[in-house]
Amino acid sequence: MALVIAYPTPTVAAVAQPVTSIFRVIQGTHDGYSANNSTAMNTSAATLVTGDISSTLFDFAAVALLTPDAANQIPKAKTLQTAKLIVTQGAGRSGSFETRVAFEAADNPTFPTSKADHQARVRGTAFLWDTNAAWVTGTVIELDVKTQIQAIVNRTGYAPGNRIQFLWDHSSTTGAGFGVNDNHQLTSFDSNPDQSVRLEVTYLP
Repeated sequence: MALVIAYPTPTVAAVAQPVTSIFRVIQGTHDGYSANNSTAMNTSAATLVTGDISSTLFDFAAVALLTPDAANQIPKAKTLQTAKLIVTQGAGRSGSFETRVAFEAADNPTFPTSKADHQARVRGTAFLWDTNAAWVTGTVIELDVKTQIQAIVNRTGYAPGNRIQFLWDHSSTTGAGFGVNDNHQLTSFDSNPDQSVRLEVTYLP
């Protein structure tokens, strides 16, 4: 009679899969821009503008309030694996200049009520986005914003479900060296909700 030896089935440890948290513009009044010609925010335009439109229309700066989906909200102080800001290039002139990308240094911010309110918002660490390459309407761009979003998640007052606010303007506070048509534009919620500003963040559970 043959001896049969039963060996235990090896246990394979489960590998944690990354969780993705998505932040979106959820309504037309949650993205827009301010400019020199008005004290109000423009929240009904087809694009978010930064730079100068003409000799009389200048100092454009854009903002987008991003709300997290109900599922997979980022826990406080969670170490992030990735954070991507996803934007779609809108109609814009081909000026050669850098824009400044930042997020508001605040817990669960609200959309600015005026140009003055917009300008007063405190920006976290910004970085320059080189937009000297050809600006082609409809092109999707992904920007690495892990450092900026990690700083928000690490804030003392941060809580899962908090909104995050994207702030976008030209890199010179004076506009020095800009031509009258030096501007870039991103697709807004009013133009196409699916192409409006979006933030995708991944982390391990």
